[in-house]
Amino acid sequence: MTCPSALHRARLSRVLQTVVLTVVAVTVTACTAMAAPPPAPPHVVTAQTETDSVVLTDYATTAPVTVQLLRGGVLIATSQPITPANDAGGTLVEINVAAPALTGACWLDTTPNIAPGDVVRIIQNGVTEDATVQNVTSSGPTAGSDPATVVVTGSGRTPGGQPLAPTGLQEQLSNTAFALGRPFRRTPDDGAMAATPPGSGNWTATFAGLTPDDYNAALSAVAVASWTSVLGTEATEYEFGAFGGTQGICTSPPLTEGITNVTPRAILFNTNSLAISGVAENDVTTVSVLISDTNPLTPDVNSGPVATQSFVGGKVWTIPIVISQILPLTDGSLTITPIFAPGLNPQRTGAMATITKDMVVPDLMPPVASIVSGPRPFARSTVATFDLASNEPGTFQCRLDTAAFATCSDPTRLIGLTQGSHTFSARAIDGAGNVSAEVTHTWQVDIKRPGLTGRVTAGQRGTLARRGIVLAATTCDERCTVTFDAKIVMPGAIPGRARVLSRPVTLNAAAKGLPRARVGRIQREAIQRSLRAGRTVLVFFNITAVDRVGNRTIIHTNARLTKADLG
Repeated sequence: MTCPSALHRARLSRVLQTVVLTVVAVTVTACTAMAAPPPAPPHVVTAQTETDSVVLTDYATTAPVTVQLLRGGVLIATSQPITPANDAGGTLVEINVAAPALTGACWLDTTPNIAPGDVVRIIQNGVTEDATVQNVTSSGPTAGSDPATVVVTGSGRTPGGQPLAPTGLQEQLSNTAFALGRPFRRTPDDGAMAATPPGSGNWTATFAGLTPDDYNAALSAVAVASWTSVLGTEATEYEFGAFGGTQGICTSPPLTEGITNVTPRAILFNTNSLAISGVAENDVTTVSVLISDTNPLTPDVNSGPVATQSFVGGKVWTIPIVISQILPLTDGSLTITPIFAPGLNPQRTGAMATITKDMVVPDLMPPVASIVSGPRPFARSTVATFDLASNEPGTFQCRLDTAAFATCSDPTRLIGLTQGSHTFSARAIDGAGNVSAEVTHTWQVDIKRPGLTGRVTAGQRGTLARRGIVLAATTCDERCTVTFDAKIVMPGAIPGRARVLSRPVTLNAAAKGLPRARVGRIQREAIQRSLRAGRTVLVFFNITAVDRVGNRTIIHTNARLTKADLG
């Protein structure tokens, strides 16, 4: 198995400007019963106690991660969110690293002094993973018993003092000056690694049989010792000779004695409680907080003393505040000052915090939206305009059919509508952010001309020849109104021509209709004289269909009447 922080260690030579010693210890034990589980393989979380840095490898590149540092269950630092980047065969995130290569983020507000027992918490996509910082120390590489031997010693223990298991312990010396093009030497491959004495948590790495050049390079090399658990998902590094605080491009000041977190930061009408937590030096036994507003006539609120909890690297404390204590304070900005005891005269105070208070009951009533006007149920236009209204000032959101809601104006104009049914939806948002119920308007856009058929049957020719009634069998593919304009040519008769217009006939889709017109007695007798003389009477039709929105279709047909049609 590859050492869990191998990706980071491969970059040490380009990151560190001075000779450092890095010791890695790995554990898979969560800090408390309530903590999140340790990182799941292949996630690797590396805490660097000497530079106050954290390195993550093999996290997904699909969402940003945020790193938190907790001490005794108290949040003392939070990182900027950053999305893992692909690097060296995996993914990489570096928090507070001196020379991050496009993968770096910084601690927000303050830079913590990472100590054994602290919990590194990683949050990505709502999933939380915890890694506990182990207690690892080391010395620098020193000359061995002969000019060909270099020795590194150190210890690895849990925060509770139990020895870390030696399984997987490895030491690496890195220097580009090593011979044969190998920039590193490892134990046990290139040396021996032993617990001294067994079970003590102390270890010694011995590099023997070095050439004179490699011996000199080893004494000035970057030394990286690592202890890897079976799962290899959590690591602690100790960098010999490195310095803490902010690194590289990061500027957040080191964490000082005082408040680290206030929840919530804004007190509203429905807030039930307030929790204030922070850190203190080892000599502090009790902490109290003083809460004040900007009104000099309002007395400050004093929480009273609360005992601190001992922890590696300092003290932590949490003070709960009942909201009823804060109600007499004026709405607006509140300042929280921690007071430590024993203290000096004047009082010993630490880093303060500022929160806001607004006990005004907000508007929780949603507005009522309405669509004042819109297109008719059937519209011929591909453009539609809607007038909107709300019973409260605010904004509107609209959507067409299944699209997502988006901010819209009043009135709203839609263009480029397609044939078919459409539903327009709107909702109002008031100044408090309340959203109204959705209101809708459904209509049919019809920009297609109706499909029309028309013909004159033998029976209809006979009806015209004998009775002077003009008929045309028609169908429409949608609801429409049909009329025809017929011109009758009667050779050899007087009059020789006649023209009639039918009455309108309303048809449903695919239903057959018979629009009709009647010629006068003189024209009927002229038709019959022409037919009895053996001549052909021609009838020319212009059949027109108009749908409910005014789309129009005209077709042309004709009929030939002969003497046989007289019967």
